[in-house]
Amino acid sequence: MINYYYMFYFTFAFLYFVLFGILNSLIRDNRKFYLLLYIAIVGFWGLSYTYAADVEGYMEYFYREVKTISQGIDLSAHGFEAGFNLLAAICKSIVPEYIFFQFTLFAIEMALVIIGITSLLTTQQARCVLVLLFFLYPSMLAATRQGMSIALIIYALQFIKNKSWKCYFGLIAIAYTFHHSSLIAIPLYFVIFFKKYLEPNTVLISILLLADLCWFLGISLSNYLDSSLAVLLNNGSEIEKYSIYMNDAETSVSNYGLGKILEINLAYIGYLYYRKLSNDSNVILPLFLILYTIIGLMLGGILAHRFLYYFIIVYYACVVIGINSLLSKSSSKTILGASYAFLALYMFWLYIIRGDMMTLEYIFLP
Repeated sequence: MINYYYMFYFTFAFLYFVLFGILNSLIRDNRKFYLLLYIAIVGFWGLSYTYAADVEGYMEYFYREVKTISQGIDLSAHGFEAGFNLLAAICKSIVPEYIFFQFTLFAIEMALVIIGITSLLTTQQARCVLVLLFFLYPSMLAATRQGMSIALIIYALQFIKNKSWKCYFGLIAIAYTFHHSSLIAIPLYFVIFFKKYLEPNTVLISILLLADLCWFLGISLSNYLDSSLAVLLNNGSEIEKYSIYMNDAETSVSNYGLGKILEINLAYIGYLYYRKLSNDSNVILPLFLILYTIIGLMLGGILAHRFLYYFIIVYYACVVIGINSLLSKSSSKTILGASYAFLALYMFWLYIIRGDMMTLEYIFLP
């Protein structure tokens, strides 16, 4: 039996990638390019409805529990964070439909991500990463509250470079009002004081070799962390809670497929080569690369998924930089374009086909 949603998602993704591949060559003005990209991603995902379990749960929350301003805003509705409840209440007061609330969330998130990524990368790197963001977004759709938190943290990264701690921690405080897991970003600011430890290539090479070894031997360090938590917690219910989050560890490095481990190697090797060519002193990129790998080594299951969301966009920036650097001596734009096309197809398979998005019904403007 033909699954028409497979055909729909594949056709749209193919046309999207071809269109923006052409526009990337034709449009020199970055503002126009990013605006078109913004409209495409926010329009396609923000104005649609997919029948995912978490989305249905958020819809029920919005219609049943969110109060409008005139009814008296409940900042603790459903046990969610205050910032999320406040935004939901404001949106419901304007248009009492979930699709409007979802669109508002995505519109704000994408604006923050685009500004954040363009502040970290060169123009061509930023364009490639943001085009590929279309394939990453579906896997983050269900994490509705965390999506805003992720966007705020990516936007805040520019203030690490500028050493503006007030702006950085102010944004992390706002992110906390959308998802408490954003506290993971607090230590990131202090990387500027440990810059010298991230500069040696031996650090990146050691992390990569450890990941490759764990994958080859099928070792999941989350098992050892699970045992350590059992000793530290000494509480049956707490141990069971964390075990549910950490076990069934599809996201641990030992359970990655060959394609994923090759992708990680490409990111590391390509980024190391990029460092050699450019004398790059950006500490955020290697930090996110290392954290993405370590979380894959140490955690598994839902817990790893949740934390990896914070690093995945910048991680793919390293993959893009890796491809660009390794092919930098090639004068053929065809080879470079084919490489990005292959990466796009791989991400399409990993996050949409394998992530079960293609089995979900897509409704535009429900």
